[in-house]
Amino acid sequence: MNVTFALFTHYIHDDRIWFHQAKELCKANCNVSIVSALKEEEHYNEDGFHNIAKPHAISFDHTEFHRKDAFGKMAGLIGETGPDIIICDSPLAIISATKFKKNRKSNAKIIYDVTEWYPSKKNLFGLKGVRKLVKHITLSILNYYIGFKSDGFIFGEYYKAQPFLHRHPKKPYIFLPYYPDLSYIKKSNDNPDECWKLCYCGNTTEEKGFPAVCRIIEKLATQMPGINFNFNIIGTSDKQLLHGDCNAASLSKSDISNLNINILGRLPFISFCNEIGTNHVFFDLRQIDRENTKCLPIKLFYYMACGRPVIYSNLMAIKQGVPEYSEIGKFISQDVENEAVTFLKTLITDYIEGGTMYQDMSDKAMTLANEKYNWDNIKQNFVAFITNFK
Repeated sequence: MNVTFALFTHYIHDDRIWFHQAKELCKANCNVSIVSALKEEEHYNEDGFHNIAKPHAISFDHTEFHRKDAFGKMAGLIGETGPDIIICDSPLAIISATKFKKNRKSNAKIIYDVTEWYPSKKNLFGLKGVRKLVKHITLSILNYYIGFKSDGFIFGEYYKAQPFLHRHPKKPYIFLPYYPDLSYIKKSNDNPDECWKLCYCGNTTEEKGFPAVCRIIEKLATQMPGINFNFNIIGTSDKQLLHGDCNAASLSKSDISNLNINILGRLPFISFCNEIGTNHVFFDLRQIDRENTKCLPIKLFYYMACGRPVIYSNLMAIKQGVPEYSEIGKFISQDVENEAVTFLKTLITDYIEGGTMYQDMSDKAMTLANEKYNWDNIKQNFVAFITNFK
């Protein structure tokens, strides 16, 4: 079977696609190709396949083309792979796959891997009034259209699946959450005896909660001067941190003697997995709004696989997707900064005094990752869904 991933919003070496889905299909002796409209920087090209036949990878820079020409370019590249199945990451990819099928009179099946809201607030960013309403309606109509053009669905999350299940109840689908392959994650046995390593991964924006995390770290270090802290920031550069919209420059220039800040930038997937395993507590305090609360954060499962506590916004999607959430950390709904500082001080003090609070949460997270929230538990369902698709 020839399986082609058509990507308009993901790079070839995206962790869900390259390191999980494509790898598993290659192991099942499928001929796998990945076509991406995003040109990836060369130094992110980790493969992680270890003597398994790798996918045929093709990428181009869609910004060099007019939108319609980019669809045509993608359709042509899809055609070169001779697909039986086309797995699409977005409505734009489905438009390209549909164009390919029409041009080549192909019977290939189109499967939509739904991992994003569409339209989402980022699609409408900066628009107001009538312009915002018109674009929302236009994108909503497009979303209906691509649902009808899809032969089946892969859903990463419960809430994002509901509109498609409601509109297309008879189309085949599978739920494929963002569970990690635990073999990639190198968990450190380092305990926070001499230094607490606190980690934030992601965009350094107000909407993602990064400035609040910075204030929490600063308050914590100031209120516990006898404890050493490392604050590790992954996913942004020093320039972005200082000049972006996060207003965190003051923290990066902080003279708090017991606080060290490490800005690690964007890391390739395997490097990311190695790095997160060295930390002791993880943060994700994105703002709770109508869209965010129904989005299940991918990295939560990676943090659990490190066997460490988390401090998270109390999102509806987490309650639905990880019902044991209250046993692995602190989930905050209201007074974000004070609740987080109080929790961390309690956690650290309990650890110093020989309590088991930190270890209990770590053990629970590790147990859940090993027994439930891991790729091994769902990968065969995915392969069967693709290889038996009709």
